[in-house]
Amino acid sequence: MRSFGLTLTLLAFLVVGCAPRNVDFFPYTDDGVRKPHVALLPVFVEGCEDLPPAASERITRGINFEVMQNGRLYFHSQEAVQSDMNRMGNVNYFGKDLRFAKEFCDTDYVVVMELIGHQIQQRACRAMLEMTLRIRVIDVRCEEPVIALQEIVTCSQIVPQDKEYLETNQRICAAAHDQLVREITNRLEKAIRSVH
Repeated sequence: MRSFGLTLTLLAFLVVGCAPRNVDFFPYTDDGVRKPHVALLPVFVEGCEDLPPAASERITRGINFEVMQNGRLYFHSQEAVQSDMNRMGNVNYFGKDLRFAKEFCDTDYVVVMELIGHQIQQRACRAMLEMTLRIRVIDVRCEEPVIALQEIVTCSQIVPQDKEYLETNQRICAAAHDQLVREITNRLEKAIRSVH
């Protein structure tokens, strides 16, 4: 009985020890290749009255976590990004002047996102939470920054028709935001990997 327990323990260590380690936040792959370094700015919010509190932070954190899970890109810490943003002062991140992107330290790409729509659309027999996000990926590896991706992404989630229920049940909005996070993370990774 004792040898069975010891064998089971050793087997568990072997399985855990040999498992792939792609859940990381290291700037290099296991082979020593430098991952694309990305500065993800916090999601900006524009004119979304029915947005739950801290939704911007939740979406930003969710994208960071998804990227960490996939292990293909290296995102700088939000504290480092915020420090660089504070140093720059007031900047129009969606303007034509892209020179601000060169101010982020040790970065290959700067990702700027703005939630421009977050509303419930009533349909005949159901309600939809529609979220619209503007994305801009700026490539700063060259002397002059260039836009690698700029698009508007819309994501919809079926929700209960009772708006009061929806406002009090944060889990429904959280599930919709998680769907948006997965969609955005997929697009960001594809865009950056295609130009890197």
